[in-house]
Amino acid sequence: MSNSSLTFQEFPAASKAEWIAKIEKELKGGNFEDLFTHYGGDITLSPTYHSEDLPSAAAVPTRTSKIVDTIEGIYVDDASEGNKAILDVLNKGCSGVMLYLKKGVQLAPLLADVLIEHITVHYVSNGEASNVQSQLLDIITERGLNPAEIRGSINVDPIENLARTGEWFSSEESDFNTLESLINSPLKSMNNLAVNANIYHNAGASAATELGLTLAHAHEFIGRWGSSAFSHTTFNMAIGKSYLLEVAKFRALRSLWAKVGEAYETEAAAHIYAETGLRNKTIFDPNVNMLRTTTEAMSALIGGVDEVCVQPYDITFRESTPQARRVARNQALVMQYEAFVTKVNDPAAGSYAIENLTNDLCEEAWKVFREIEAKGGMIEALKSGFVQELIEREAAIEQELYNEGKIILVGTNKFPNAAEKMSKEATTPLFASDNSEGKVIRKIVARRLSEAEEQTRLKAE
Repeated sequence: MSNSSLTFQEFPAASKAEWIAKIEKELKGGNFEDLFTHYGGDITLSPTYHSEDLPSAAAVPTRTSKIVDTIEGIYVDDASEGNKAILDVLNKGCSGVMLYLKKGVQLAPLLADVLIEHITVHYVSNGEASNVQSQLLDIITERGLNPAEIRGSINVDPIENLARTGEWFSSEESDFNTLESLINSPLKSMNNLAVNANIYHNAGASAATELGLTLAHAHEFIGRWGSSAFSHTTFNMAIGKSYLLEVAKFRALRSLWAKVGEAYETEAAAHIYAETGLRNKTIFDPNVNMLRTTTEAMSALIGGVDEVCVQPYDITFRESTPQARRVARNQALVMQYEAFVTKVNDPAAGSYAIENLTNDLCEEAWKVFREIEAKGGMIEALKSGFVQELIEREAAIEQELYNEGKIILVGTNKFPNAAEKMSKEATTPLFASDNSEGKVIRKIVARRLSEAEEQTRLKAE
């Protein structure tokens, strides 16, 4: 028998209505709509999809890089110790680092023997961008490197700093002048317009709102420097707890950025760095955080990010141990080099569920973006308090769901170990400040869902 004689013509195609009727029959009186998952706003995941549901939207732009960088964050207050840490993580598999630089740290000893021409290095400079740029250019010249080929970023985002601290690094004019000097520097391959949008997720914004805020945030840069700013922009995003939704979120960001690019007649692709978020991480039963970060990292990789950073499982309560950092690093490495998650570019393409979620997120995020633009843009919306109120409203809804047990964090509000004691281990517990007042605006405060419960338990020990 040849394969050409095998057909499915005798099996009539079932319509969506027929499938739903079959499901309702099997439910035996149960409500089909009770099976829906509601993510907030108008974003809903159906228990079943059909080819009739496939959106007619244009294909999602895919990741342009052939590899996905595995990034590890390193806090640097001493150049010599920082150098040892950089070389250690690079020798253990990372292809890039995020350096959180204390004021006054010198780059020459910090980057000794570090082959910056072959890796990605992000310098979080806390307002010292010009000094970092000057030192970096000196190192590049001394080593005879091409500055246009150095990858990474000098991360100094004045809008995120305004949102998080309530004030500018120096002043609005001075901060944006610094950014302009960065994008006009010889470091042409560095993405020095960092959109640090992870704060929106960590403060409790829904996925659609997070995307809308991210677009508005980035558009402040585009509005100042036009199409030339696209190639310098990088999105620093947090990864949330909902697996399919997060896959769709990163795909939606690529589509939305392409839509903005159309208005400026450019096809520059979105460059996305993603780190596991803090919103759902816990102090008690912290090993469960490893399970959370595993699914989160996988959703980001399937969603098509360019760089991924898995935060250590103990980040919520102490300075991370070498073991915790090793586990986090290897989570991303195993996914890429043993599970081959990134071998296929945009493996979620064609999935009815994810394509629908992607399309729905794009539509809802675009509404948020347009609403903020109508208020004068992201900075004006922050100054008026609109952004803060929007995030706080959504965060309160999510917090209530957690308090009612409808959002489950295993080991904390579900199946807690009453005998577990963490006060001795929790040397630096990650709790939000109740002070939201800033000098220029009211701050956006990042807050974990389980904080109140954990504070009560720690005090009781």
